[in-house]
Amino acid sequence: MIVTALAVLGLGGVALLALDLFAEGYLPLLRTVAFAVMAAAGVTLLAGRGVPAFAGTSLVDDSVARMLGALAAFAGALTVLLPLPVGDAEDSRRRSAGYLALLAWATAGMVLLAAAGDLLTLFLGLELLSLALYALTAYAVGGLGGEAALKYFLLGGLGSGLVLYGGALVFAGSGRLDFLAHAVAGGGPLVTAGLALLVAGLGFTLALVPFHLWTPDVYEGAPTGVTAFMAVGTKAAAFAAAAHLLLAGFPGAADIWSPLLTVIAVASLLLGYALAAPQRGIKRLLAYSSIANAGTAALALLLGAQAGNVLVLYLYTYAAATFGAFACVAATGGDLAGLGHRKPWLGGALLLFLLSLASVPLTAGFAGKLVLLLGLMQGGRAVLAVLVIVSTVIALYPYFKVARLASQPAEAERGGVAWAPAAVIAACVVATLALGLWPGLLPGA
Repeated sequence: MIVTALAVLGLGGVALLALDLFAEGYLPLLRTVAFAVMAAAGVTLLAGRGVPAFAGTSLVDDSVARMLGALAAFAGALTVLLPLPVGDAEDSRRRSAGYLALLAWATAGMVLLAAAGDLLTLFLGLELLSLALYALTAYAVGGLGGEAALKYFLLGGLGSGLVLYGGALVFAGSGRLDFLAHAVAGGGPLVTAGLALLVAGLGFTLALVPFHLWTPDVYEGAPTGVTAFMAVGTKAAAFAAAAHLLLAGFPGAADIWSPLLTVIAVASLLLGYALAAPQRGIKRLLAYSSIANAGTAALALLLGAQAGNVLVLYLYTYAAATFGAFACVAATGGDLAGLGHRKPWLGGALLLFLLSLASVPLTAGFAGKLVLLLGLMQGGRAVLAVLVIVSTVIALYPYFKVARLASQPAEAERGGVAWAPAAVIAACVVATLALGLWPGLLPGA
């Protein structure tokens, strides 16, 4: 089914460009097709299993690959419903099909990365999603889109180079690329150096400290829909790849990658929330929030056999709140001052997402973090659990600052939000409440 989802996404992108030749930029039709393509890919991943023989060991079909690949696909489908980064009608006619096709191909790269079973497939998936995201970042109308895309390209290229060079060293030291079919026992200077470079390269994609410097500028400069897609889909795919690489590919080298990952994760969750506090722009604040959440999610990789289930639950809870918050930003154009009085339901939804990101009980964020904390405690990592709790306390200030801004007095506005962004926000609200009250909705949670 993973190959089927990849085919749907790849051919769907081509179909969007071909359709544009006949529909003359008819946006409703293009968006409908794009949404159907990505939603169909997500449903396909959840509905079935199986990798054809010709894929060999290049792809893996397990719950982590399917659940996180589906999360990336659903994030792409919801991105289609957010406002497109186009100007006037002529600009929309010229650029909409390309934007939607790039979304489909970026999603294909995420699914491929999430299901990568060897180092070559991992690199191809990373490059496919990265190249598409570089172009999508530059789609911003005015502003800092071009500058953000250039920064993303330069630093993302460095991350890709680290993955490529690390994979080459692992191959030189072990003689194998298919790390899932034949786990690398570890040992040897080449394998050790290659593994360290692979962790660093994935750290760039996940925006973990100290590989995070590109994140605030890119999140701020990119179109808001692309930022939401990037914050959710990229992390889902890269964490799936990291789980396969470290837990299944290098189980015998845990003494090498576990301390390195612990330091990176703790630095990310503490520094991310600390740097979020002084931010004035909502997109930069959410960028640092994503860095901190990536650090917290990385701790799930230390949990051994239960790592996959904990990681899937945490990323779904993070995705619901983060995508919903960015959808609120897109629906308001970034003007959150007095939102609770101007558009009460929209202000209430934003407050719910902030409460979930702050891990307040009865929200999805609380459920995801509680399961992670229990896993750390049961695994004898009480110090890490305490650090997660400390970081959660630090996180209250930046989220409270946004909530206070949205609660400022203001006159009510007439007119509602367009139906498409409203549907995205409503879906994220339902997911945030459902996973908070019943985290067992997800398999194995």
